[in-house]
Amino acid sequence: MICASELEYLPTATPMQCTFCRREVVSNGWCRDQHHFVCDDCHRADGITVIRQECLHTTETDPLAIALKIMRHPSIPMHGPEHHPMVAAVIIAAVKNQTHAVGDAEIEEAIRRGSQVPGGVCGLWGSCGAGIGVGIATSILEKTTPLSGVEWHNTGLVTSKVLSLIAERGGPRCCKRNVTTALQCAAEILGLKRPAVGGVNPGHIHAADLEDFVGRVRGRGSDGVRCDHCASNKQCLGRRCVYHPVNNM
Repeated sequence: MICASELEYLPTATPMQCTFCRREVVSNGWCRDQHHFVCDDCHRADGITVIRQECLHTTETDPLAIALKIMRHPSIPMHGPEHHPMVAAVIIAAVKNQTHAVGDAEIEEAIRRGSQVPGGVCGLWGSCGAGIGVGIATSILEKTTPLSGVEWHNTGLVTSKVLSLIAERGGPRCCKRNVTTALQCAAEILGLKRPAVGGVNPGHIHAADLEDFVGRVRGRGSDGVRCDHCASNKQCLGRRCVYHPVNNM
């Protein structure tokens, strides 16, 4: 964000001063050449405004369509923690527009929770923030708390299945690839592209069918999504990524 140098990730968290707000934060990543550091709050400040505005005002019912539009905005970087609240918020926005079972308050809650997930957790915690974003949205939809029963089970199961497919598709990390995979899973799991069948409405979790839903996403590959960010990603997997243009001619 400052000098275009590649990021360097340290094995042990170290106190660093944010180049913008001057606040000292313990972190694992800074720029390799001049050790610039941007804290998560400053990193996502402008992006959060874009995410909030789009999610509160869109009429779209496909969460991936909302995210693809947001990710083309210049305030959203190639990689970064902005993607974590975005995933949660676009899911809630899509459910809101399709079912009216949730509203603006739930979108704001999705952004609030997602903004607490730090950058780099895909490598440092072993849990991609895009997958966690699906878990946050599921928790909000299911009204899950640490004391819930079935809802606790469903929320954890959804998150684990999404994280599993993200991991299958390999590293290094790509926020665009992981967001797309996570939201394709979410749309399938929540029925956001299917009409209500047998009294089951979109936005509800069908835990018994989770493996089948994720298997469908895996089997469809890119499902017609063609990445337009690969030139900006120095660690792009190229033809090993299902969304790369060479695989979607």
